[in-house]
Amino acid sequence: MIAVTRKSRTVAKLALAVTLLCGVAAAPARAVTAISGSAFDVKVNLQLLGLLGVGIGPFSQSSGSGTAAFTDNDSFAGVSERLNLGVANIVGVQQRVDTGLLLTSASSSLPLQVGSARATVNDLSLRLGTVFLGNFTSLLSITSGEVISTSRVGANGGANASGFTSIAGLTISGAALGGLVINGAAFVNPDPNTVLLDVLGLRIILNEQTPIGTQSASSAGISTNAIRLIFDGFSIGGGLLSGDVIIAHSEAQINDAITSVPEPATWAQMILGFGLIGLVARRRKAVTA
Repeated sequence: MIAVTRKSRTVAKLALAVTLLCGVAAAPARAVTAISGSAFDVKVNLQLLGLLGVGIGPFSQSSGSGTAAFTDNDSFAGVSERLNLGVANIVGVQQRVDTGLLLTSASSSLPLQVGSARATVNDLSLRLGTVFLGNFTSLLSITSGEVISTSRVGANGGANASGFTSIAGLTISGAALGGLVINGAAFVNPDPNTVLLDVLGLRIILNEQTPIGTQSASSAGISTNAIRLIFDGFSIGGGLLSGDVIIAHSEAQINDAITSVPEPATWAQMILGFGLIGLVARRRKAVTA
């Protein structure tokens, strides 16, 4: 009986040793969690007739990345820009961009594994039209008191990413829409990828969200545009317009997030250890009997 008991103890010690060795051999070196985030206010890229291309912005930008906490804030007093596709103030197509205060931020709270980016555009006025001998005729107008884009990442329950958009006092109108006036009161917090308008080569998307990077239990990322206008052969001023206008962009990404979910190697280690312990328990029960 004594010999059997000693043997049981030996097996128990062996089980513990195997469990520890499996843990050392199977568990890879833990990567360090990294978070990145960036934001910008307004960006315009337009091309007429596939030949003449111009762009403006961004004006306020924030960004940060790494395995340590970071914070980056930026602001711009406001803009009043005229983007000319043709002879400036003489003839052609003109995109006018006017805003109030522009704000951007990007931050992370490592080691808490939380990161975010945010862009705010106040008193927005976008007007697209034609110019002839200094006279501007507006064909498309978009106004809003405040536009906000937010992207966030975290590791609660596994890596996750989410985007949010807030738009106050949105109004869209103009002759290019056949006199249609869109009151955006119903789109203060639009659902992801809300297509507000898609007609005649003009597509307007609210809260445009796109996954970025690898999406897994340890990695996630998202890009959020509060408002995006996409021109694809949009007829204006006797030409075809292509390109896009982005209002309030943010993005955030997390990689190598530490989660509470055991990895496959850890599960194998635990099962082997419990199996050996169970074997010891059965042997002891047999000896007692």
